[in-house]
Amino acid sequence: MTQNNGQGKHIMVYLDESGNIHKNSRNRYYAIGGFCCGKEALQKIKSSYKRANKKIKETYGMNPDDELKACKMDETQKIALFDVLQQNNDFRGIGIVFDKKNLCKAIEGENIFYNYGVKVLFDDVILPLVDESNESIIFHVFCDNRSVKSCELNDLQSYLSTCFVFKNFSFTVEYRNSAHEYSIQIADLIANTAFMSQEHREMIENVLQTLDKNFFSIAYFPDRKGETDKFF
Repeated sequence: MTQNNGQGKHIMVYLDESGNIHKNSRNRYYAIGGFCCGKEALQKIKSSYKRANKKIKETYGMNPDDELKACKMDETQKIALFDVLQQNNDFRGIGIVFDKKNLCKAIEGENIFYNYGVKVLFDDVILPLVDESNESIIFHVFCDNRSVKSCELNDLQSYLSTCFVFKNFSFTVEYRNSAHEYSIQIADLIANTAFMSQEHREMIENVLQTLDKNFFSIAYFPDRKGETDKFF
């Protein structure tokens, strides 16, 4: 499930966000979500999603070059994509949903909060999937190409490396354009579903009923943590 070349395990993590953390946003919830897998399993997951994505576009007469955004999909389309993802045993959907009603003060630094949110996602969802014994772990994190400042304070790679300095982890972080990266499109689907499960659950109830809990771990902050078993 994970690649071990003698230098540690390699775990791929793809992330997107849904909702808005800006202090003026009317959304009550904000979600960061996506999926993780072993390095050797990534291509199979991407290829199966790409085929399902193409079939939906053909069925609905969509432009094959247009990105299929989760916020514009109907329930039937989402279910078809999730059905394909759940056929990959090495796939794990992940997410963290923040209830902004519990905030004691307004969020001033959106990028800083995003970094913090990713760290909570690692703590509550990703790390419980990982066997940390006996070897180093390299997390390759890929995020949607959002508007992130490049200064050190807001640098996600440095932030994660510092937060987990007492663990035998290393991190690489890259930003990808979702229009050209199917893995980020998968992350968009999962992040949007996690967000909608709290913000407008009635609109995706049928989608949620089809999800196999063995393939997904979603945590809710600050109230509840996801239920996870060791996977990597």
